[in-house]
Amino acid sequence: MNHGRLSWYALRVRAQFEKVVAVNLSRKGIDAFLPTFETRGRLSEPGHSEMPLFPNYVFCRIQDAEVQSVLMTPGVIHIMGTKSGVKPVDEAEIAAVKLVVQAPVHYQPCQFCETGRRVRVAEGVLHDLEGILAETGNGTGIVVGISLLQLAVVVEIGDGTRVVDVPDNRTPVSAATIVFDSSRHTSMAGARGVLDPARSLVLQAEDFNIHLEICHERQQRHILGQILSRRRKVFADARCHLLRNGIELQAATVDALGEFNFTDVPEGDLNLQVDFPDLTIIGSLTA
Repeated sequence: MNHGRLSWYALRVRAQFEKVVAVNLSRKGIDAFLPTFETRGRLSEPGHSEMPLFPNYVFCRIQDAEVQSVLMTPGVIHIMGTKSGVKPVDEAEIAAVKLVVQAPVHYQPCQFCETGRRVRVAEGVLHDLEGILAETGNGTGIVVGISLLQLAVVVEIGDGTRVVDVPDNRTPVSAATIVFDSSRHTSMAGARGVLDPARSLVLQAEDFNIHLEICHERQQRHILGQILSRRRKVFADARCHLLRNGIELQAATVDALGEFNFTDVPEGDLNLQVDFPDLTIIGSLTA
């Protein structure tokens, strides 16, 4: 999470507690979003039933100070994320789902997909909606989804609606794995004649090697790092983030040599995230 910045998060909630959670969050002054859909017929037909579009999930827009209040809301199980910790939902994806559910059109849940012809609606009530072009039982549709949850909705746009192709320029994410850890090599312990030698780690992702040295000085823990790559020569646009459970603890800019550092690092399980303009690398480590 980002201190002071409002971001959308997905809450996993108890079955059939979606509306209760959304109402209680709103009463606390928290911006809550519970998308629903009609289970039978179109909106103009009688006898339909309103159900959560994404069962067991409610979205809320919060900052760090509101996390505890959200987690204490009856029915909330946890905030969704990845193996690297809590992660916000893509704001463009939330905006797309909001556009769909607020428009007088027919839509329903569907299988999540990331590949296909990506288009943007050029006219009508869904103007500027982007998604994957699809065929529905009633004609042409567009699939939009929440990638963090791997859930999606398909909305009918009509065969006569004009769409234009758009490039898929989302930043890819690569997971970094530890390929070397000096603490696992007992023969190296005390090699430098000190009781608590620095610990060396190497994380690998794509063609990147991230060398880390975790050292102690005056009862404080520091991380010195360097990013090496066979193909990338300039690292000036890269930014490193040290996180715990998805919450950013520190950030550092990578210099021209690929070097960065974090000071006064806490103990325990942490995550390192490196953001390039065209790639994000995420890895786990224990300091």
